[in-house]
Amino acid sequence: MMNTRALMELIVLNVGYDLNVIPASVFCMLVMMAVLTTIMTTPLLMLLMRGTEIEPFIAASGFRRSLRPRAEAIAPSSA
Repeated sequence: MMNTRALMELIVLNVGYDLNVIPASVFCMLVMMAVLTTIMTTPLLMLLMRGTEIEPFIAASGFRRSLRPRAEAIAPSSA
């Protein structure tokens, strides 16, 4: 799910592109930047927020466990 900052950015970019204010190459670059920064936000915050007052709530939610890859998915097959 996109955050509101990126969603607003995409709306403004679409309006600028429709009005021919932004060329196609710049539009593509800015859309990619909005999507990539949105994808990077949660992992970076999880990394940077360790040891803060929200750590117990994150641990209780189980969200961090769902981000870790399963051991059998990474371990080489012994067959």
